[in-house]
Amino acid sequence: RLVGRTAFAHHERLVLSEFVAKAHGQHLGQQLLRGTALLGVCFFSASGSHAAGEAGMHAVGALLVGAVTGLGGGTVNNVVVGATPVGWMRDTAFLKAALLAGLLGFYAWPLVERQLGCGGAAAEGVRFGVESAALGALAVVGAQQGIV
Repeated sequence: RLVGRTAFAHHERLVLSEFVAKAHGQHLGQQLLRGTALLGVCFFSASGSHAAGEAGMHAVGALLVGAVTGLGGGTVNNVVVGATPVGWMRDTAFLKAALLAGLLGFYAWPLVERQLGCGGAAAEGVRFGVESAALGALAVVGAQQGIV
C-alpha cells in the first residue's frame, strides 16, 4: 500500500475537521462574531492612527501605528495560543479594514472634529468612547475563542 493506515486516518480526521469548521463558520452567530471583531479592529485602528496624527506623525507612520494598534493584540494572542498563521494573515479582510480605518482616523476624524467644533476634552471623550466600544467588541470575541 502506498498510504499507511495511520496516515489515511490522520488525513481523514483533518478533512472532517476542516468540513466542520467551514460549516460552523457559516452560522449567523459566527458571522456576527466576525463582524464584531472587524468592528473592534477598525475602532482601535482609527483611534490609534488619530492619536499618532495628533502626536505629529506623518500619514504612513500613523497608518502603521493604527494597523499595529488594531491588529497587535489579536496577533499576540494567536501566537501565544499557537494559532498560526495569525488571523489577519489567514483572512486579509482584517488587514484591509485596519488600513482603511487607519486612513479614516488620520484624515477624516480631524475634519469631523473641526466641522462639529469639538476639541480638547470633548474630542478625548469621543476617542475614549470609541476605544471602549472596541474593547467591548474584542472582549466578546476573545471570550468566544476561549470557550471554543
